[in-house]
Amino acid sequence: MRSRHLGLTLLVALFWSPLARAECAGTYTADQLLADMQIIGNSLQEGDKVPLLAAGAKVEAGLQCMVEPLPPGVLASVYRLLGVYHARSDTPGDAPLWFRTARELDPTYVWDISEISQGSVTFSMYEQAQKYEGWEAEEIPGKELNVPANSKLLIDGRPLTKAAATTERYHLIQQVAADGGVRASWIVLGNELPPNLLRDQQVTLADQRVEEEKVKDEQKTRKKRGDPQVLAGGYTSDEVTMVQRKRPPAQIPLLIIGGATMLAAGGVYAASFPAHAQFESATNEADLYASQRLTNTLILASGGVLVAGAGLGAWGALLSDTPTIGVTYTW
Repeated sequence: MRSRHLGLTLLVALFWSPLARAECAGTYTADQLLADMQIIGNSLQEGDKVPLLAAGAKVEAGLQCMVEPLPPGVLASVYRLLGVYHARSDTPGDAPLWFRTARELDPTYVWDISEISQGSVTFSMYEQAQKYEGWEAEEIPGKELNVPANSKLLIDGRPLTKAAATTERYHLIQQVAADGGVRASWIVLGNELPPNLLRDQQVTLADQRVEEEKVKDEQKTRKKRGDPQVLAGGYTSDEVTMVQRKRPPAQIPLLIIGGATMLAAGGVYAASFPAHAQFESATNEADLYASQRLTNTLILASGGVLVAGAGLGAWGALLSDTPTIGVTYTW
């Protein structure tokens, strides 16, 4: 509707006074921007494609010639009209790139049915740009802003404080001087910022120490969690298999029983000493023979127990992880 574009004209007029108007190399002024945007709006309502294309080309070329910074609300309207211009021209691939930035600045805007039909390709392009809302700015690796002296940088009318921007859409970068005038402007795609506004990232000693502490903390955390550790030769603990001997279940009991049996053999042998003493002190033949048999029995028993204990211990020591017992016949 015409009233909506009149409101837009008044909004833009708030940011340009007659004294602030200036011409750039392309002689594109604030008044011309307003006039061309009005032409595009009227063309949408009247369905006249020819003036729409002419005005759209002038707006896109003139964006980089503005002498005053453009606020985000105004730029959202400009970007929407540029999207319409490309959608109706022979460069429809650029339309989504402008629509995405327009929705980033003003996601609540709804087209009037008298301007854009909901069944049109242009409306479909604008709706599809919704899925690009909410994207985070993507930083340029290893770079930081190189802000010119006595200036500040704006991206789509908002402060640009780091070398980052949302990707897959167009942006307007403006260098604003201390007096509020625009010294230079660039239209960029995604985070492809002008090289003269970038420099290699400077790493201070304090930042380096913080990074080293961060690496140490991560290593400690991985160690606590049991994460793979880097070993000599570049291998990790996940890539190395530790081979350990699997002890047979019966080995320990056999060794213990064998040792206890050998100790018992010593006890039996020690019991033969009192019997031998009785043999030495016997006063009759019956006691003599009885003491002799007892002594001999204990000595022989201790020997048998010793052999049994030694056998059990040896079996446990020689037992493998797959013990087998069998009989081999030779024919």
